[in-house]
Amino acid sequence: MFARSRHLWTAVLLLGIAAPAAHAGPKVNDHRSKPAARPAPPAPPPPPAPGPVVHDHRKQPPPPSATPTSAPPAPRAERAPKGKRGHVWVAGRWDWQNGGWVWTAGRWEREKAGHRFTPGQWQANGNTWVWTGDQWVAYSPYPTSPPPAPQAENPGKPRPGRVWVAGYWDWRDGAYVWIAGRWDKKPRGKRYRGATWASVEGRWTLTPAGWIDAPATPDVAPPALQPERPAARAGFVWRPGQWVWADGEWQWRAGALVKIKKGHRFRAGGWQQDPGGWRWVDDAWDPAPATPDVAPPAPQTERPGKARAGFVWTAGHWSWQDGQWQWTPGKWERVRAGKQWQPGHWEAQGGTWVWVAGAWVDVAAPPAPPPPPRASGPTQAPPPRKAEPDAGKTRAGFVWVGGRWTWAAGQWAWTPGHWERQQGKQRWIQGEWRRGADGVYIWVDGRWQ
Repeated sequence: MFARSRHLWTAVLLLGIAAPAAHAGPKVNDHRSKPAARPAPPAPPPPPAPGPVVHDHRKQPPPPSATPTSAPPAPRAERAPKGKRGHVWVAGRWDWQNGGWVWTAGRWEREKAGHRFTPGQWQANGNTWVWTGDQWVAYSPYPTSPPPAPQAENPGKPRPGRVWVAGYWDWRDGAYVWIAGRWDKKPRGKRYRGATWASVEGRWTLTPAGWIDAPATPDVAPPALQPERPAARAGFVWRPGQWVWADGEWQWRAGALVKIKKGHRFRAGGWQQDPGGWRWVDDAWDPAPATPDVAPPAPQTERPGKARAGFVWTAGHWSWQDGQWQWTPGKWERVRAGKQWQPGHWEAQGGTWVWVAGAWVDVAAPPAPPPPPRASGPTQAPPPRKAEPDAGKTRAGFVWVGGRWTWAAGQWAWTPGHWERQQGKQRWIQGEWRRGADGVYIWVDGRWQ
């Protein structure tokens, strides 16, 4: 067995030597320069020797809280971009990340049919704040309650060729939304019909606003006439302003002066209501009556100015001309000796009005003055003077004024005399009672003479 194995290994060895020799070809020498041998890489440094173990005994910060315990900051101001069709703007918000508040900017969110977007919010829950996420809430496609009252709007001044289209409430995303009014260009022959809401079988239905064909004749009464200040001009009559129907709406035509047609009276047109609607009756000129059949208007206010010496102001008045009242202004007239101006006036006589012209009339003599009233006093003579101790005496620089009787309360009463200081070289004249022609006694006072 051992000898057989040795022979088998010898055969294998001979076959391995013979095989390369059998396939060897001619020997080819490579004369190219060979590169220099690469140096061996340096040996890695030995690992450092282990040092002493150091322990950090400082207090480590707690791990970040998973939920906030303080309220979020105030929202940041954002400028929402212009509307994006089919999208809704979601405002930015504060998020809690890694233990701190982080601002997340706003974004556009694609609309979801039949749903209304409700933004989330932070709510306090005990000592923490919890975020209620955004959500799309399904809503009814139609309202079941009436719209709110219309909002107050200020259109401002009217714009030529444009009509104010009032705002209205619309139903969008399950809620009433106010659509603001605007100035719209008016199409010719059209009338704007505002949006209206009506309850139909438990739901509220909106009839959209829009322009409809305007009726050729009025279907509503004309508004009240606007106040005007009529003008006056000789040979003309005032045609008052009126409402006219144009393009399906009432438009105001201001009043104007119209030249008088001789022998005729102007009759202003107006609107009359017939069973079929409103009909316009045109202006007309009717034959004028020779005398007034209506009362004159109130006199107009005039300003004569300052008075003029030797002149008198004759006030203006209404005159009847061609069936119309025409104002004749006042003027200054020179005064006439012994005369005074009597103004003219209109008088109603038998269903018509007659003019009584003004004229200069004689100045009437002043009435005689009334007789003087009869004097009241005593009709019996006063009693004799009383004796006075100082009468007849003298006093340097003085004069004795004797006593006298006075009439009081229907009887005689004695007034004692007194000393009066002398006045130069004058002499005192004592007063006295004198009987008048009517039998009444009159006292004549004393005096210096």
